[in-house]
Amino acid sequence: MKRNLKADLHMHSTASDGSYAPKELAAMIYRAQVELFALTDHDSTKNLKAMAEEASKLELNFLPGVEISSTFNGNLYHILAYGIDIENEELQKLLSSNSSLMEKKDDDSIRLLIKEGFTIDYEEYKAYEHIPSRGGWKTLNYLIDKGLCADVGDFFGRIFNKGRVVPFPEFSHPSKVIEVVRRAGGAAILAHPVYDKVIDNLEETLEHLKDFGIAGIECYHPHHNEEAVKRCLYYAKANKLMITGGSDFHGVLIPSRKIGYPIIYTDALKIEGLEDRILEH
Repeated sequence: MKRNLKADLHMHSTASDGSYAPKELAAMIYRAQVELFALTDHDSTKNLKAMAEEASKLELNFLPGVEISSTFNGNLYHILAYGIDIENEELQKLLSSNSSLMEKKDDDSIRLLIKEGFTIDYEEYKAYEHIPSRGGWKTLNYLIDKGLCADVGDFFGRIFNKGRVVPFPEFSHPSKVIEVVRRAGGAAILAHPVYDKVIDNLEETLEHLKDFGIAGIECYHPHHNEEAVKRCLYYAKANKLMITGGSDFHGVLIPSRKIGYPIIYTDALKIEGLEDRILEH
């Protein structure tokens, strides 16, 4: 790419917990004047083909991606995989396994609430049909419709907090995820390293992921303050790692996040090696 493009390399659609389908999302990206974007649904590549078609219609530059869950030392790490072959069997097996683990966690969450006296019928919950355009996930929207939860903030702040915890599943180790991404022809980037983690431990986190083979760091993210961005950039440049960033847009689920924010241009990124994976227009 020769031009300095406005970029947003992290967003979600109805294939995971975003509220917009590819056609709607592409139109919003176009209106936001974002010229290069990536769709990175959680553990799903379901909407990538449709997104590529919509991007082509609007002459947007599109980078296929996915955000893969992993765990290490009891902590959850999200790995952004860019430029992957979505037909890769090993990759799809990993994504399917992660999705199944999350479905079990959701079921276990409802069982815990029933055990603690919430008025919930488990069979009713199992039969409940989640509508993707609402954003979020089945358990969240079921509890909202039952009048037991207000929104995603209430879900994590009151319903499931330090006093009522359903641990995240034991996903694959980051090193395994990174290797699968490599074999699928993609580049593995550590997503939002300061999302829920203490900033004092940032360099330790980055060092672990570098040792596991991470190719880059998402330095620009809505959860990163100026200090976090500066430290991520310094580490990435010192260790010759790729530099990415994005809005982590989810639509109505997290209305504070907007497409194209933080404002990023490709001159501020380092994505050498991915240019040939971008569907350019």
